[in-house]
Amino acid sequence: MKSLALLALLLVAMPLSAANYSTTPFQFLKLDPDARISALGGAGVAVGNGAASPHFNPAGLVSVERGELRILHHAHLAGIQQDVGSLAIRLGSASVIGIMINRLDYGDIPRTTYAKPDGGMGNYQSKETAMSFSGAYSIGALSFGTGVKLLSQRIDDAAGHALAGDLGIHYRVPRLRGLAVGAAALNIGKGVRLSSQYERLPTILKVGAAQAFQVSGATLLGSAEISRVNTETVIFSGGLEVLFLSHMALRGGYSNRQHGLGISLGVGITTRRFDIDYSLSPFGSLGLTHRLSLSIRAL
Repeated sequence: MKSLALLALLLVAMPLSAANYSTTPFQFLKLDPDARISALGGAGVAVGNGAASPHFNPAGLVSVERGELRILHHAHLAGIQQDVGSLAIRLGSASVIGIMINRLDYGDIPRTTYAKPDGGMGNYQSKETAMSFSGAYSIGALSFGTGVKLLSQRIDDAAGHALAGDLGIHYRVPRLRGLAVGAAALNIGKGVRLSSQYERLPTILKVGAAQAFQVSGATLLGSAEISRVNTETVIFSGGLEVLFLSHMALRGGYSNRQHGLGISLGVGITTRRFDIDYSLSPFGSLGLTHRLSLSIRAL
């Protein structure tokens, strides 16, 4: 619990120097690669979410019972597409390992210059990729997780590569049934050089809690967290999931990181072996984003 308190303190006061840096690459690391957590406003640090857990908190991998494969397609704004595949395997009673490939494709971008701001010179490509390797270990109700990411970014003929690490803890409070707390530090690294500029990674610190309870035969899960990316504004996220008829889920969430109303909505179907989840996030006048996830669990 001392580690959890330390991460919470670091979250509030995060004195990361901006010297020698320009912009922040790999912004796609802020995008939730899971429809369920996206529908909860992105509040996933305290929610064990199977093979997709490393993105939110690597310690959440301990929620995998045997093995799980998860894939996601995200139709983002302006034709941007995100595709994610993750696999988690339990190695024993206390340890789980996982691998995740996260790819964002910006599509065709028109070439422009000051002389020709309307284009007419063809298109170029921009893509970002993250491959992560994670592991989690549990000691009773307390779980620890860590991971390493290989990051690459290509903009036209310029490319950059970086190495980043993740740390997380998750604790199921024994005396308060259904309550869990978690904290994570994600995308910790030196940065990446693109062309002649050195750019910092989007390092994220987060802490939160989740509470599950029963109401009239339905299972409810409430989740909330606060997070901060580098020296940006603190983000508040929260959501509620209602599981009824044993396999149908309705979800809603809010986050002040989104444009517009900041709300997100989602539905899901869950069985012993499969989960199918969908989420919708309005971004005001910018449009809508859609996520569709499929999970397959080993029995």
